[in-house]
Amino acid sequence: MQSGVADYSAAVLEALADLVDVDVITHADAHRRSLPGVRWFRYDDAAALERLSGAPDLRLMVIGNNEHHVEVLDLLHRFGGTALCHDVRLTGLVATARARRADGVPASAAALLDAAAKEQRPDVHADHRWIAPHDYYLANGYLSEAVLAGADAVLVHSPLAATLARLNLPPAQRTRVGVVPFGHRRRVRRPGVERDHVVSLGVQHWTKDSAKVCEAFVRLARRHPDLRFAVVGRFADPGLESECRAVIDAAGMSARVTLTGWVEPGEYDDWLDRALLAVQLRSYTNGESSAAVADCFGAGVPVVTSSTGLGDGQEGICLGVPVDVELDALVDRVGALLDDPGRRATLAVRAGAYAEARDFGAVARALVSRITGPGAT
Repeated sequence: MQSGVADYSAAVLEALADLVDVDVITHADAHRRSLPGVRWFRYDDAAALERLSGAPDLRLMVIGNNEHHVEVLDLLHRFGGTALCHDVRLTGLVATARARRADGVPASAAALLDAAAKEQRPDVHADHRWIAPHDYYLANGYLSEAVLAGADAVLVHSPLAATLARLNLPPAQRTRVGVVPFGHRRRVRRPGVERDHVVSLGVQHWTKDSAKVCEAFVRLARRHPDLRFAVVGRFADPGLESECRAVIDAAGMSARVTLTGWVEPGEYDDWLDRALLAVQLRSYTNGESSAAVADCFGAGVPVVTSSTGLGDGQEGICLGVPVDVELDALVDRVGALLDDPGRRATLAVRAGAYAEARDFGAVARALVSRITGPGAT
């Protein structure tokens, strides 16, 4: 399945290589595609590379909220640079950095991680019993400052993410936050492939209301006997997968509602080709942009998504539903769109145009403009 920061970065690199020379510093076992003007190095090579070649015109540190970016965090703190953030909530990255080295994160960040793990409210809110600890840390546990303090600039992919970043950074650093487009890949559907599936794409998780989506698909399958439904992607939690499978089996819909599990890139594209409509929910935002929604736009697939999943300028391009949408309301909204081929066609055309204007070439040009001209905000 095509997803993740690494896949996205590979697409950005290919577009950047058309414009500038690029030195890539990454894991020793990373896939290293041969591209003109691109040189590959390991993380351990960073200091020697700068001594031999001098400082680059743009030092771009790609940051994601997981264990794969601890080395990048170390380089950012050692050398500075522009942080390109795929998430604004960086709790997972900070927790991993701390686990690897006790003094690897500020004491304030370590204290927040401990309090969140114990579900303890901060002392100032100790008597505020109506504030659930989970909800408190959901709103106040981004830990952006622990990662991004010292960055020369911070780039994110949407105005919403920029607002979250500024709220979670010191005042002096807020003016350094800018926005670059989130890259989309255009895909032309293979000839002869029928769009006969309603899909939900990507890693399945409780934050994406995957159980609710499965229940909605079961109900919609009864209303639309001519359609099939598929949840495409691995489940992060085996318990959630079991819950979804039980709902499908209890309804006798295992032949009509498919849980694919992990799929390879080619299979993922096959599902995009077959998708009549995609349902991509999210219960809260980490400041990320959805690669699955971007893939749907690039393939001309209409999307139903939570209001937290709407990116810059996407109103009117996809069908938004409330974050806490009830199951009945979700079924009705998706069902109404399935019953309205004219509206689906309009959304598909708008989605394709949106993706065309925000392809990876546009991302590369925005990044290069950090060197050659005005900022990308």
